[in-house]
Amino acid sequence: MRNLIIILMIFSCSVAGAVQSDSMILMLPSDARALGMAEAYSSAADNSSALYYNPAGLGNIKSISANYSYMNYLFAQQYHNITGAYRVEGLGVFGLGLCFLSDEGFKLTSDTGETDTLIDTSSWYINTGFGYEISRELFIGVNLKYINEGYYIGGESITSSGMSFGLGALVKNFIMDDLDLSCVIKNIGFKSDYENGTKGGVPLEFVLGGKYKFSKRLFLTSDIALNNYNRTGLRIGGESAFLKFSSDFKAFFRLGLQLPAPVEDHFSSAIFSGIGIKWKNYGLDYAFNYTGLETGIIHYVTFKVDIGTRAVETEVLKTALEEDQPVLNKKEEREEEEITEKKKKEELPVLKEKEIIQTNQIFAPEDVPEESGVINFTNQPDAVGDQSTNTR
Repeated sequence: MRNLIIILMIFSCSVAGAVQSDSMILMLPSDARALGMAEAYSSAADNSSALYYNPAGLGNIKSISANYSYMNYLFAQQYHNITGAYRVEGLGVFGLGLCFLSDEGFKLTSDTGETDTLIDTSSWYINTGFGYEISRELFIGVNLKYINEGYYIGGESITSSGMSFGLGALVKNFIMDDLDLSCVIKNIGFKSDYENGTKGGVPLEFVLGGKYKFSKRLFLTSDIALNNYNRTGLRIGGESAFLKFSSDFKAFFRLGLQLPAPVEDHFSSAIFSGIGIKWKNYGLDYAFNYTGLETGIIHYVTFKVDIGTRAVETEVLKTALEEDQPVLNKKEEREEEEITEKKKKEELPVLKEKEIIQTNQIFAPEDVPEESGVINFTNQPDAVGDQSTNTR
């Protein structure tokens, strides 16, 4: 694992220095929950948005997961993102996503005073992925994207297309309980040059992340990112379930920080925040970021659905309910086993002593076969006393 991480880092740095990216749509966030934590999400992605952040996270999906996200971006651009994932028992989790970016057009004024209209007509990409759970603590994943970007500039239409793939790994309870580690490399691939000669490229990125769960209601996460689009740096985020009205309804608060700030001379662009609610299998997340530019605040909304439970988990839950026992997580199971083992050791000498005392009360004389070699002393006549004691 460590050697793989080193190889990926070297590869990412070398390629990032040689190839520059112009593909803006691949740089945009894919989930409001992630954006609320400054996209420090490679170790926290556990629904269909993992298709974008870390395909290994798809392995966390229990049965079916679906997300729809909407964002108003710079210059009145509208961004739509739809992702879905489905677990096939015995094989793994398969994911599919579609992203689309468009705008209403805006004016660009040249040095000569002439005005051109720039309209993003058809920037979109299709994302497919697969996640596999090797064990309860190790997950791997891969994704593949087809990208198409088109622009309309002053009456001239130019397009570019390409493909890229990504790899991801997730290790849970790394070194210690509740500490997860992730490693992701995004967008290894190419994009063709535009018809006007502009070079095309994809946003290659290497991410090393971690997540620590302090309790059932609070965790912190961080990512170190190396990329070829001037966003190399540190991302830190956290989530707190600050309200829990019942087992079915929860409310969350999220906060994140990106260093350096995405927009130079505007530190406010480095601060991200968001809120979310979850009711049963449904969730609604909202995130915002103040860019410091004339465009103001970026708003991002995601609606999500997670359906079903895995067969193994269903059986565990069913057994627990039948026996009126609580459903324990891995850490709680280990603690419960240690307590049970300790009780057994404490009770063992007592049990042996009772067995010795009650040895002669276990069997009636007729229950002991003669050939067994067991001598019953309970009903043997006293050598000196009355022989009637042996009469039944």
